[in-house]
Amino acid sequence: MEIWKKYPPNGKQTIWICAKHPSNKGFNDLLLKKNNELKTKIRSAGLEEQVNLTINSEMRCALWASLGDSIGEFNYI
Repeated sequence: MEIWKKYPPNGKQTIWICAKHPSNKGFNDLLLKKNNELKTKIRSAGLEEQVNLTINSEMRCALWASLGDSIGEFNYI
């Protein structure tokens, strides 16, 4: 992940975040999902025994890892 900041002469900074993110359908929006939505995806993938359902980052990692070698092209967000 990269964070870019631009400081123009007027002093108002602009910030961009550049990160690689999977583009697989159903997995490309995990960063936008709230805890209940992530739990639903975890349960439908049968991963509820492998991950702490109170930690969103663990659930996202488990879902992405469940893709294995079938992870689609990475996109910048």
